[in-house]
Amino acid sequence: RKWDLKGDNHISEAELRQVLSSLGLDKQKTHLLFQEMDTNKNGKICYEEFVNWLYGAGPHAIGGDVFNKIKSTALASSYKVSVRRLVLDLVDAPSYSGWFSDSNSIKPYVRFRDLFTEKVQYESPQGHGLRSQIDFASARGGPFTLEILEDSYAAIGVELCLPRTLRSGKVLGTGKLHLDDVAEGIASGLGCVRGLKVAIVSEGTQQAGGEKVGDILFDIDESLASALAWKKRKVQLWGQHG
Repeated sequence: RKWDLKGDNHISEAELRQVLSSLGLDKQKTHLLFQEMDTNKNGKICYEEFVNWLYGAGPHAIGGDVFNKIKSTALASSYKVSVRRLVLDLVDAPSYSGWFSDSNSIKPYVRFRDLFTEKVQYESPQGHGLRSQIDFASARGGPFTLEILEDSYAAIGVELCLPRTLRSGKVLGTGKLHLDDVAEGIASGLGCVRGLKVAIVSEGTQQAGGEKVGDILFDIDESLASALAWKKRKVQLWGQHG
């Protein structure tokens, strides 16, 4: 169901193409794959058709290695967390004066993006100034939920942004909230982690060790919606660390 980007209970060919592009599948191979999955030929893939394809004997229109990667991603364990608080700690920059009257009046916010589907999971309210604290525990609606899959990425993308102005919006930098880091903190904190730091660097320059934009600190609780997955993960980590 995660691949149903529009949430309309089926997967279109465009949605499948968007998801599988991250695995290196081109438009032609995705089309062949879509035809293979769409067994009733109604131009869309329902949940039952997708599951039948995953567990079917084949042969498949794609190679075994790609099929195995798709299957492992689709069946990856899901870990949900509740984010109680964010602290946005930005490095001052002269360019901020071109956006706002001064650096202390900027209004940064955070966007969380699934790295596999590229779908935005959540966009935070705006903070205020170089160091902003956004407390969800006391806000209307309470903490928000993020989902991290134990797939080839095992992380969720974190984008530090400035709001849209007359000059247009801007992504200041990006980082990753890694499942391993969250799990280590939750295992040692008995279900919660406080002040987990994610470094944010200039967009597109992480591999080259780009310029640091700031840090985002997380207060996170494990979600009851993934209680069984978290229990197994914590037991595993406790066994590894004694």
